[in-house]
Amino acid sequence: MNKKILYEIYRLQGLQSIIYLCNNNPKLWEQYKAFAYALNCRIYPSLDIDNYSIFDEFDDDVYTGCGRDDSNYFFEYFYKYDLDNNLDSLTFYKIENDLGGKAKRYRIIFYLKYLQLHGKLPELYPHLNDDAPVEAKYLEENTNFNITDIRLFDI
Repeated sequence: MNKKILYEIYRLQGLQSIIYLCNNNPKLWEQYKAFAYALNCRIYPSLDIDNYSIFDEFDDDVYTGCGRDDSNYFFEYFYKYDLDNNLDSLTFYKIENDLGGKAKRYRIIFYLKYLQLHGKLPELYPHLNDDAPVEAKYLEENTNFNITDIRLFDI
């Protein structure tokens, strides 16, 4: 079976399960919303997988939002700045320039939102949009990703 089709089947099953489990359970939704966002936006869910995950089986080309290689590279970049207690020096354009330029803009935005929904690096976001393109203003919405934002059949 085509790997992209298999990925979409697993993605759809994951999202349907999250909707079923979390629809009337806000506490459970808080636990799963970053994972739901990753599946919804086709991001490699690097912070939501254990040692073995069905999502490890797929190549980066199925992750149109942000793939495994970019996720790992982006995480290492932010982790370095976090270790140096230097996250507040980052602007969106600096991040974009350091991580691959304008060609990676949307992947960076999706990944930053994923980190934000996980509650990672909270000191990064308050000033990130001071010097940012209009596309990155999406990050100002903070952690607003609701169960009703899930798009099951968005291909």
